[in-house]
Amino acid sequence: MSAEQDLLESAGAHAKATTKSWDWYLSQIRANPSYAYKNTQWYAAGGDLEAVKHLPPEPVVPPAPARIALQNVVFVSDTPQQAVNEAPTHYALLFSADPAYQDWHDLVARARGQGRPWLGVWCDCRSTLPPAAKRLMEQHRLDAWCGQGENDGELLVALEHGASLLVGNANAWAPANAARVTSLIGAGSLSFSQEAYTNAGNPWPEATSAGGVPAASLTIGLYDASGEQPGVGRYITVAEYQAHTPPALWGQICAYVSGLHPGELAQLP
Repeated sequence: MSAEQDLLESAGAHAKATTKSWDWYLSQIRANPSYAYKNTQWYAAGGDLEAVKHLPPEPVVPPAPARIALQNVVFVSDTPQQAVNEAPTHYALLFSADPAYQDWHDLVARARGQGRPWLGVWCDCRSTLPPAAKRLMEQHRLDAWCGQGENDGELLVALEHGASLLVGNANAWAPANAARVTSLIGAGSLSFSQEAYTNAGNPWPEATSAGGVPAASLTIGLYDASGEQPGVGRYITVAEYQAHTPPALWGQICAYVSGLHPGELAQLP
């Protein structure tokens, strides 16, 4: 809720709490010099309305695209400053709704000023749920929120909350759920990016499939996955990913980033 809405609601509450009419209140001020008008509900209501006049103008937020596609997007976690500073400005940014990664709040205005196509917030639909993402989207006047579907459980949470953007692994979904996502994409109400986390031991983007689900893009993993996948996980650079991604897919690539090497994001296409 905006400051103006807060003040207008407060003014209305004070007005409803009065026991005398507005005309009676004015007549008392005119006729009785000792009338303690500043102690009345009418005076409090008027104070709120006066404060509305002096509020700074609301920041102008450009309208979001009619239909956002998950293409050229950076999914931000623990390195928001680096993402804002290094990601090419034709990339949209999706900040994390996880309470552990919310030092991006002070960076929204700067990211907006860079002329990025849109800004949003994402949640994993597991430990951080869509209502938290939606609250942050409203609080920071962002353009969209994105859910995650790395398994059926996460996917169903995202869809039940009306996600229009989704990142995940379609190969991990039950056939009925994959068909549901395919139908939503066909209706134009959902955009999906298939994860291609070669850094976690999965195939290179050139060999990655979304199991028949129409994906708007692939999302590469720019983080060291050796801890989560011992023996196979590692940090893979942008240059390595590019060498194993068809040019048509590379031009639309998305990236999930964490613990980035300096300058890495600047190499995105």
